[in-house]
Amino acid sequence: MSSLIFGARLKFMSKILNKTIRLGFLMLVLMSTNVIAQSASELLAEAQEQAALAIEQETKPYNYGQPLWKKAIELAEEAQEKKPNDKDIAAFLAFSYSDVMWWSRAYENWQHYFSLGGSLAEAKKENINAEKLFIRALGEMGYARYQAEDLDAAIPFYENVLEILPQNTEAIRWLGRIYLDKSEPQKALVYWEALLGLEPNDSGAQYFYNLSKRHLEIGIAASEAFEAGINAYESGDFPKALDGFKLAIAANPSYITAYAWAARTSTDMGQPSLALDYWNRVLELNPDYEGAKYFADRAKTQARWGTVATNEYYQGQEFYEQGNLLAALPHFEQAYSYNGNFKDAAVWTARVYGELGQLDKAEFYWKKVLLIDPNDKRARDFIRETQIESSYGIDAGDAFVKGVGAFERSQFDEAEKLFIIATTKNPNFAEAWGYLGRLYFTLANYPKAANAYGRALVLEPKSEGYRYFATESLRLANPGQ
Repeated sequence: MSSLIFGARLKFMSKILNKTIRLGFLMLVLMSTNVIAQSASELLAEAQEQAALAIEQETKPYNYGQPLWKKAIELAEEAQEKKPNDKDIAAFLAFSYSDVMWWSRAYENWQHYFSLGGSLAEAKKENINAEKLFIRALGEMGYARYQAEDLDAAIPFYENVLEILPQNTEAIRWLGRIYLDKSEPQKALVYWEALLGLEPNDSGAQYFYNLSKRHLEIGIAASEAFEAGINAYESGDFPKALDGFKLAIAANPSYITAYAWAARTSTDMGQPSLALDYWNRVLELNPDYEGAKYFADRAKTQARWGTVATNEYYQGQEFYEQGNLLAALPHFEQAYSYNGNFKDAAVWTARVYGELGQLDKAEFYWKKVLLIDPNDKRARDFIRETQIESSYGIDAGDAFVKGVGAFERSQFDEAEKLFIIATTKNPNFAEAWGYLGRLYFTLANYPKAANAYGRALVLEPKSEGYRYFATESLRLANPGQ
């Protein structure tokens, strides 16, 4: 064979061999890729088996140091190295790290899972507890930052929860708290409003909502001082509470609620004069502030007559307003016994006795009133009425007193009826006849005036007034005679 032919054949065989080698290499590459994909799936399947055994056999709380959990996670990590962008592997690792409470790794895998397009709905098909595990992982990461006082670092974890679960109440609650701690009440208020929208009866949310509003309305320093005062008050430490309210007032001199609480605390401390100062300040800021006038009057009364006497007096007032006179009476009497110069206590004791029909005791206390204030018209009128009723009878005396009142109000028809009742019940009631004559004289009914004054004069012949008006009435009734 010639060298030329041999060379041609050798060249031809070389080409065939090169093609065969290249084809074989390509097939090897393709086969290798399939092996890798299959290997990652097998590793994941084995990891899932190990995790199922771990759930059955390992004791809670689970941790990475437990052999079955460690094996399951190592297999899944190996699978992820072979197939980094596999959602199922990322989800399994997110579940498993959450189960063993390795929160940072759990968080990383949750983030990776969602970056690959995963959703909680898909994850829950694989693990019914997926949502709880997700929330727990991010919550723990956020709480760790919160505990470390790195509030800015804590916020994104709870925000990430809301990106996936916009109505998650715990994430909303934590963001509200964190923004309050950051002294950003405007942002905090947004979250507390959102939480109340989801849970209207949540007392904690309502408290922090109010706190956020107060921070905005009166300032953080005043609000925090006021809160400290309230806490001290509720624990019974009144001096500390008063200090808190004073600090709130100093931080915001227009903070009316702090003045009101300072007044209330001063009262509880037995310092009515100080309480009165605070109540007066409340009334200066808002004359219509609910209860301020009442409590200011009470503090003023306490400062004048003593706390014990005043408290008894106001307790009597409460029972009286309820219509319970028998319950009110001993409190009024006790108030007067604590301070014999407490005129209003004596007045109300006399008044209640009168309304109960115990006129002798009523008169006794009205006389006490006159000892305190000789010019008290109520006391003088009652004693006079009592004396009249004693002299002329209760029915005649009552009609007469009411008739005088009607006459003084120019209610002449009513006065006439009452005076006639008085004179009918007791024809010897000279003063009633005299007033009836006065009424008719005022109305220019001189014949009747002459008759009434004449009856009064017969009963009291020494009265120059009755004599004069009887004569004058007759003259006017018969002009020209």
